[in-house]
Amino acid sequence: MLTGKTPKNCSGFTLLEMIIVMAVFTVVIIIAGKSFDLVVRQANIVSKSEESNIEGMIGLEIFRRDLIQAGFGLFTDVSNPLLTYTEASSLPGKAYNDEVTYLPRAVVAGNNVSATGVLANSDYLALKGTSQGDPRNKVSQKWSYIDGVSSTMPKVWGGGVDFNLNDNMIVVRQVYRSGVITRTLINDPSSATPFSTTYNTAAMVAPYIPPAGAVQYYYYGISADDVPKRPFNRSDYYVKLVGTELPTSCSPATGVLTKASLNPASGVYTYFPILDCVADMQIVFGWNTSGITSNVDYYTSPDSTQFSGSTTPAFPVDMNDPAYIRQHLKLIKVYILAQDGTFDKNFTNTSTGFVVGDVDMGEAALTRTVDLTAASMKNYRWKLYKLVVRPNNLN
Repeated sequence: MLTGKTPKNCSGFTLLEMIIVMAVFTVVIIIAGKSFDLVVRQANIVSKSEESNIEGMIGLEIFRRDLIQAGFGLFTDVSNPLLTYTEASSLPGKAYNDEVTYLPRAVVAGNNVSATGVLANSDYLALKGTSQGDPRNKVSQKWSYIDGVSSTMPKVWGGGVDFNLNDNMIVVRQVYRSGVITRTLINDPSSATPFSTTYNTAAMVAPYIPPAGAVQYYYYGISADDVPKRPFNRSDYYVKLVGTELPTSCSPATGVLTKASLNPASGVYTYFPILDCVADMQIVFGWNTSGITSNVDYYTSPDSTQFSGSTTPAFPVDMNDPAYIRQHLKLIKVYILAQDGTFDKNFTNTSTGFVVGDVDMGEAALTRTVDLTAASMKNYRWKLYKLVVRPNNLN
């Protein structure tokens, strides 16, 4: 039988108990929320790190491509020896010009340079050829030829890409004899400066069309802009000091690996960041000094003043001779020491002598030692990138 009285063992929670339970629940929610927020932030950091690494690898792939194509379409002789042109007008790029000797070197480099705007003791590399330059300049990827039968320029080029009216191009006559390719620049015989012409869908004009029955003339695109200042394109790679533009996550002892493209018409550099937080770049050249085979038998620093082995080769390396570079340079090695991650107060480097360069050769002359225990570097992790390339277009 039911009654109106509540049993003593069925009493509810007191107000104090409810407050305590709510307080505990609130603390648990706060802790869980903070943990979730931490997980989300860490996930974002990992995501950004992976994105940066991917971007960096894409940049290094651009670098590798330019190394492979160094010398592409570059002339080795001129039809008018009065040829003059201009390259970089200011340092540090000016130090790697060839305008005085007029025959360009496909590869020019500096060893452990000390120059304004360049990370101290890192190497400098200038690459020259028709396909070098601003990656947005699609004209520099186009080429074709006329065989001396017709003066009409084909619409579709050898690269499979249509050429646009009035795009600038250079013309070379290519001859292969005794294993050596000669590319003679066809330039205006009446003047020292005109060395290019423009694409015309109807017909080319003299002297840029081959005489009937002559060997083929090759046509290489240079620019869609105004008349170019030089009959080739150029890209410089170096670790640039960017001052306040350096990402805050980078060690203050680093710079940005940069591709500096020399504008064909204005002569002004356009800068493309390749990889952030770079502490050093070292370059090693591999040579075949005998000229008998394509094998590498000698290694040097980028300026060829330091070399592997205790004796000089039978045929000394000459970085000032464009022909020697074309015939004997067989391998380019690039070593890039870059930051891996951000500042970590719980991590300390112990390496007082991290070697950047060709350690496999066992030659100190082909390496540079970086002290990772320095105050500006000790709380960062580092990664060494290595590019090994056999240039395909020097000859």
